[in-house]
Amino acid sequence: MWTSPPPPPIFRGLATLLAFFGIVIAHSVILLGAALLGVLVTLSVQGRLRAFARFAGAVILPVGLGLMIIWGLVRQGTPDDMAEPSIRAGVLYATIVTLRLALLGAVFQAAFLALPTPKLVNLLHSFRIRGRGLAVIVSTLNLWPDFRRHVENIVAARCARGLMPDRRLITRLRQLPLAVRTLFISALGQGLERADSWEASGLIERLNTLGARANGASDCSPIAGAAWLAMAALWVIAATSGWP
Repeated sequence: MWTSPPPPPIFRGLATLLAFFGIVIAHSVILLGAALLGVLVTLSVQGRLRAFARFAGAVILPVGLGLMIIWGLVRQGTPDDMAEPSIRAGVLYATIVTLRLALLGAVFQAAFLALPTPKLVNLLHSFRIRGRGLAVIVSTLNLWPDFRRHVENIVAARCARGLMPDRRLITRLRQLPLAVRTLFISALGQGLERADSWEASGLIERLNTLGARANGASDCSPIAGAAWLAMAALWVIAATSGWP
């Protein structure tokens, strides 16, 4: 679904929104697992499977284990479960939430992070995102390569304050919720700072010009776009029907 020939950016954006909607409403482990497998194949073709594996190991796996412990062992049920405590129900709920998070991350990487900057700007232009908002989004997405350095800084700071006894993997995983919160705030702050810098240097106008130029790209296929939308619509139908 996410491989060449590429669809026009507006088709990519609409298909991705439909995919996100289907992920949120899907309740079948088999359906979510099959969809994740399909997107992983696409990531492998794009050469981004290793990057997603690092993301899954650093974020999805610790979150999934935490959900298993909370809902499977501690809560032993789902948030709306009024019946007798059930470890199976809690584990199933945690599995579904984890698969949703993994699928959301995989689709986002395949649909957006795989795009070169001109096409990404064109995609945002297609949804009428201009000026400062465009600069904040583009700059924030380009902060991902800096995240490892930020994580190391967070770990070093917590070790210096005596909040971490060591740097072992299990200890670092326990610190993940605090690190994610700090990373999010840092990414948003740096995105705003970069937007201010770009506005002062005239780069925002250049981004708008870049998006307008990419708007007429001839390497996009309307047929591929229609196929994307059709598959996204089928995914939503399958998710809504609860199959299998």
